[in-house]
Amino acid sequence: MLLSVMLSNLRLPPAEALQVAAELGLQGVQLSLGSGPWSPEEMDHDARQTWKERIHELGLVVTAVSSGFPSLPYDDLAQLDRTLARARQVVEVAADFGAKVWTSHIGIVPENPADPKRQTMVRVIRQVVDIAYRQGVFFAIETGPEPPSVLRSFIEQVAHPGLRVNYDPANLIIWPALLAKEHGRRYDEREAIERYTPTEGVEALAPYIAHVHAKDAYVKSGGEYQECLLGEGWVRWPRFLELLRHCGFGGYMAIEREYETDRVAAVRQAVDFLRRLG
Repeated sequence: MLLSVMLSNLRLPPAEALQVAAELGLQGVQLSLGSGPWSPEEMDHDARQTWKERIHELGLVVTAVSSGFPSLPYDDLAQLDRTLARARQVVEVAADFGAKVWTSHIGIVPENPADPKRQTMVRVIRQVVDIAYRQGVFFAIETGPEPPSVLRSFIEQVAHPGLRVNYDPANLIIWPALLAKEHGRRYDEREAIERYTPTEGVEALAPYIAHVHAKDAYVKSGGEYQECLLGEGWVRWPRFLELLRHCGFGGYMAIEREYETDRVAAVRQAVDFLRRLG
């Protein structure tokens, strides 16, 4: 199992965070480019080369970069140039670090392929993906707002060889609760799990999974979600890992821990948990 960590989750200065990742025996790190020390605005090409050498000296690689957009112009195509310019920046950073995957949320994909918003999303994402693919980088949509079956149909509608998935099983637990609250609906656990299939959704998206986030969550009785330590939530980890192996996934699984006070301890727990499952 190839394990990495969302480096920003450690909440440590870059050099210290990288040292912790190496000491935990991880194979890689995922860098967040939205803001902070790794962003395109904070680090030029030469600085990135220096950091890349340091990362490799620690026995690590950059498994992926993550970055959203200033605004995804599905309703305002006048902003498209801004989005595409941002895409070029992100891809340049990814290429400098040798990362082959760029992960990002893209908004909520409408279920109906004929929906005008979805058709606009298809056109915009196709252009973003093309920019990445021309530089040898896959653009991986992060799972979450829509069920895996809907995401797969969207990917096949875009029909670009550079479009992939970053599979986060916890997001498929969290998002139904968020959407129920947003729309004033009662959260129905059974309906949510059957529709969003957080574990079994691997089967639907198997041909497109390029990167995975190791995160866990559950939903409280009142409909509020809670991120938690791996193994304490609703992700069926043995089955999840079995499905990944069965579909031939050989990429990296990046541990994502966002809410604990002691982030290093939470990441260490995740490493130990995943290695026990092996």
